[in-house]
Amino acid sequence: MGDSLNTVPAHWKTKKLVELTETNNISYGVVQPGQHDPDGVPIIRVNNFSANGVDTSEVLKVSPDVAEKYKKTRLIENDVLLTLVGSTGLTYVVNKAHEGWNVPRAVGVIRPVKTINPHWLKICLDSSFTKHFLDSRANTTVQKTLNLSDVKQIPIPIPPDHEREFIESVVLSLNGRISKNIEINRTLEQIVKALFKSWFVDFDPVIDNAIAAGNDIPQALKHRVEQRKQARQLPDFKPLPDDIRVLFPSEFEQTGEPIVGFDGWIPKGWKASNIGSSFDVTMGQSPPGSTYNEIGEGIAFYQGRADFGFRYPKNRVYCTAPKRLANKFDTLVSVRAPVGDANMAKENCAIGRGVAAVRHQSGAISFTYYSIQNLSHYFERYEGEGTVFGSINQKDFKNLPYVAPDDLVISKFEAISSSMDEKVDLNSKNLVELEKLRDNLLPKLISGELGIRKQHKEMVSG
Repeated sequence: MGDSLNTVPAHWKTKKLVELTETNNISYGVVQPGQHDPDGVPIIRVNNFSANGVDTSEVLKVSPDVAEKYKKTRLIENDVLLTLVGSTGLTYVVNKAHEGWNVPRAVGVIRPVKTINPHWLKICLDSSFTKHFLDSRANTTVQKTLNLSDVKQIPIPIPPDHEREFIESVVLSLNGRISKNIEINRTLEQIVKALFKSWFVDFDPVIDNAIAAGNDIPQALKHRVEQRKQARQLPDFKPLPDDIRVLFPSEFEQTGEPIVGFDGWIPKGWKASNIGSSFDVTMGQSPPGSTYNEIGEGIAFYQGRADFGFRYPKNRVYCTAPKRLANKFDTLVSVRAPVGDANMAKENCAIGRGVAAVRHQSGAISFTYYSIQNLSHYFERYEGEGTVFGSINQKDFKNLPYVAPDDLVISKFEAISSSMDEKVDLNSKNLVELEKLRDNLLPKLISGELGIRKQHKEMVSG
């Protein structure tokens, strides 16, 4: 399509993105966020973005002193955000829940004029034309980066109001259905996450067994005892069935490794281990760019988090001469900024240097996926945005601490979680079809190829 929107209908107008902003400017946020401050101002980072919005269940907060220096990028409702570093080109329209928040250097803030619908800007920024426009200008010397000077020049088509509103209604309707599917999946995933945390992080069944047996509880776990006693008094509390409860020990032992468990206390018989000892890890390697294509030749190739979806990555690029492979249902982990995001391979695939493939040595699929997600607090130390890009190498990845449970407990978790993960899988397939429909329609709608003007008039007159 080149650099101009020469395929839009003649009666449409086109303006540069910067001309549609309140201050004729587009800004990025906090350059050096610093350490997390629980009492600080939350920021929406690149790792909070996905192809379908943002997930701010886990956020970094910057100190008030740092936030004060970046007041002009404090978010207000209807700001449009655009990722500039790493997973570039992802967008989000700010709602009231995120007013007063900020962004880092890796995210641009676009404040539209009152006469333009922010959702129209998002629709245009999400279009294939804009993706190609930005990709042709991205700097990939260290990590894929967009310059604000190029972002400001993005051409935005502006149809007559009735045509624009028609296109918005079609795209927003599909986005709504997509969001509903994602929300269902997120709820199912949160249920399994809660089970994983209860069994393998908080050790709830072991504490319950220790209380029942009258065994001594380590001082480091006394607070957990009180929490469990309170939980057991709740009307909706359901004790574990006997066949599951007996799989867990009723005592704790000290490992001498304070980095794992509660001050080094873990269930008796379990082991203080690391990722490399308990999981098979394959670090990705990028083949020559000449072997890439977007027409489906070769094997699906995932380069980094930009390819990740809610649970499964999207087939955007293929490779005819892969260097490193991942197997179907391996957990895929982003090892370059943002570090630690996880997806699951839906097929045998190739992985580039921004991705690692992980599988527990028992072959447990769900257990692997939730184990990696539970490492987020360790991955944070390798995360960097702005002038320093986060990454984790193979040695550090394999050395991440891990409490190795009994294999029977892993098998039981796998049996329970698999039923919910099957529902997520089915829902994800429906999600793919909706996204495919939207992504196929969007370039045709935004270029006027579908004859919106005529169709809309016929719908109105009919």
